[in-house]
Amino acid sequence: MTRAVMLSVFIMVACGHAPDPRTSSEAYEIYATALEAFAPTDSAVLRIASQTQASPLISRVGDTSALYLGIQRDTGVGPELLRSYDRANVKSIQLCNCFPKRVRVQLVSYTRRADVAGPVELSNIAFNSDRSRALVEVSQICGRLCSSSNLYLVVRRRNGWQVSRPVLSGAS
Repeated sequence: MTRAVMLSVFIMVACGHAPDPRTSSEAYEIYATALEAFAPTDSAVLRIASQTQASPLISRVGDTSALYLGIQRDTGVGPELLRSYDRANVKSIQLCNCFPKRVRVQLVSYTRRADVAGPVELSNIAFNSDRSRALVEVSQICGRLCSSSNLYLVVRRRNGWQVSRPVLSGAS
């Protein structure tokens, strides 16, 4: 067996499913980078929902809203990446504990309830066509009237993926 095939088999066994661009080691590097921007932590274990949150932005704000149109016009995002984000987030996917070791993560089962503090939730990751930019949302409900959410633009640099900036932020 070649090393590439052996690595693919290892990823399938370690993560419990066939390789998928949204759950590749590259995707988990992007998740880790966004988590570090959302909740900077030294050694605390982050509780992460074991499934991504399926919630296209277009279904939350509408495609004619000033907010959606503003993000489309954003030169870092643009219409292609925003459409990719909406398509990627129609269905949830199961996460595996494939996060880089620099972020300590505990995956937990979770049913969202507005009045109960929950784990950090991640969206599916969307890439632009040349995979140099990505969008990912990180959010958490912290109580009855408390929540926080950031939609991050993450860019590939020479030294790896880095959060460029939050494209959209919300807190209550």
